[in-house]
Amino acid sequence: MPSASCYVFGEFRLDARSRVLFRAGKMVTLYPKAVDVLILLVESQANVATKEELLERVWPDTFVEESTLTRSISVLRKALGDTPEGHAYILTVPKRGYRFVAPIHKEPGDSASTASSPAEPIDASALPARFPAITRKWRLEWTAASALAVLLVSAGYLYWARYRSRPAIAPRIMIAVLPVQNLTGNVEREFIGDGLTEGIIAQLGRINPDRLGVIARTSAMTYKRSTKTVSQIGSELRVEYVVESSLRQSGERLRITIQLVRVKDQTHLWSEDYDRTVQDLVSLQDDFARAIASGIRMELAAASHQPVPSTRSTNPDAYLAYLEGRFYWNQRSVAGLERAIVHLRQATELDPNYALAYSGLADAYCSLGVIGDVAAVEVFPKARVAAEKALELDSSLAEAHTSLAYVKFSYDWDWNAAEAEFQRAIALNPNYATAHQWYGQFLRLMGREEEAIIEGRKSLDLDPLSLIINVEAGLPYHYLQRYDEALQHFRKALELEPNFALAHHDIGWVLEAEGKYAEAIVEFERAVRISDVAALWSALGHAYGMAGRRRDAMKVLQRLEELAEKHYVAPNYSATIYLGLGENDKAMDLYEKSYHERCWGMLWFKIGHNLKPLRGTPRFESLFQKMNFPSEARISGVGARLPAQTRSGE
Repeated sequence: MPSASCYVFGEFRLDARSRVLFRAGKMVTLYPKAVDVLILLVESQANVATKEELLERVWPDTFVEESTLTRSISVLRKALGDTPEGHAYILTVPKRGYRFVAPIHKEPGDSASTASSPAEPIDASALPARFPAITRKWRLEWTAASALAVLLVSAGYLYWARYRSRPAIAPRIMIAVLPVQNLTGNVEREFIGDGLTEGIIAQLGRINPDRLGVIARTSAMTYKRSTKTVSQIGSELRVEYVVESSLRQSGERLRITIQLVRVKDQTHLWSEDYDRTVQDLVSLQDDFARAIASGIRMELAAASHQPVPSTRSTNPDAYLAYLEGRFYWNQRSVAGLERAIVHLRQATELDPNYALAYSGLADAYCSLGVIGDVAAVEVFPKARVAAEKALELDSSLAEAHTSLAYVKFSYDWDWNAAEAEFQRAIALNPNYATAHQWYGQFLRLMGREEEAIIEGRKSLDLDPLSLIINVEAGLPYHYLQRYDEALQHFRKALELEPNFALAHHDIGWVLEAEGKYAEAIVEFERAVRISDVAALWSALGHAYGMAGRRRDAMKVLQRLEELAEKHYVAPNYSATIYLGLGENDKAMDLYEKSYHERCWGMLWFKIGHNLKPLRGTPRFESLFQKMNFPSEARISGVGARLPAQTRSGE
């Protein structure tokens, strides 16, 4: 809505060209559409601006309801100081529209600053502190002063922008996208809201990641149906901005309301309603990401006008199938992963060029291979095919590089190729918490604990409330025998979820490493009561053996045999128990079997302190050489150990 004029009314000055409102020389924070409404009202002078005209001109080619305009009027009245008792600026004309009633002084177009306010959102600190009131007598003086101020501000901004562009000193802006509230009354629409949440997070994460950090989905979803305030959420996540949104349905149409809130003062910087059909949802993520980025701060203004890399499908049915697949993948249960695979396969069949769906399919296969008691050969080759197809379609997709890296790491045992893929993924999207988490796991198992700590911190910054990331961040400290620091992370996970079995398990590992077998057994027993899986039973059986409780250890071996009658159980779980019992030959037999079955647990063969009785024996050394681990940091201190459990959620 271009205009070459500035308007003065009361203590306000509206720069229509730059679309900025000042009050007593200080910028008033308004979202862009509210400014557009104000400009139309002011330029209509004393004439009535009808609702139809305002909706058509402010929201061209977009269907929005009258409530959107009403909200903008309400925001403007609040900013201008209008009260229900009297409207000094905006008057409602019943059944017609609105009229701007305050006296207006119009300045010529050439007096409007074209440099003081770039077209993007403006940081108030870059503007003069105060503008003098305007009268005819002071016109020349003000014009000269204004020109000088423009030059100073422009020069200052150029210096500031160049200075702030230095990555070594420019802090990242952190933002959290809260779960889309499903207000449709239909629980079957839940996956759409969750999918939109994840999609907005992913799209925002690709916009200027060096300057904008986006909290990952896991932490964001902990606030689903939360009654906490924006201030509380911002403090807990350490973010400066929060995105809130809701989903409603009327017939075949969906309405999504989304708003950007600044945490420090709960100011609503931007708000918008989107009225779309289900088929239109495929375009919403890009629209949201651009609008949110443009509303944050000047640092991101340039990036917000760059094209957002689109990873979505143009096929609405494929997109919905992808959303539902990711919904079940995020449950991280065997049943959920199996359902996720069905939906993600459907997405790829509906749209064979949908790269993100192939990447999601690869992730589902990888997760099933790690937590699903499924033989590696049944899932990891399928994961590789899906990841490679995703990269064939879109080589810039960080998620697909991460998926392929995990296959090369967990199944191919191609360490150099895996690390290259992890690094490529992080370079493409530093906001992808899963890439940092899995790369940290890789570094840890290669004996590079200090580097793993760094990746753990990065993943925690992006996903501070993730249970698995909190315990993973503690493991490098365990290997370095910095047990107190390890326990801090494990106990933080228990504060978030007291029944998180893996945290009890990892505390048991620390206690066992310290020789406190009785206390370790208590933690392992808690873990198996919460989750009846082979991996946790294996840790308990090993502790029984180390404590001299042979009969109890044998009962655990029997339990693993019972589980094996129902589904696949990796041989290395029983091997760990035999090590605790001191039956090294039986343990070695099972490790050799695990190698041939390419079990995930073999990844720990390099750093496991439990393997100390086997090291140096011909059978162990022969098997170790076959793993072809990097030569440096072969054993990472006595605190490192072969895991008794496959780490759920990784």
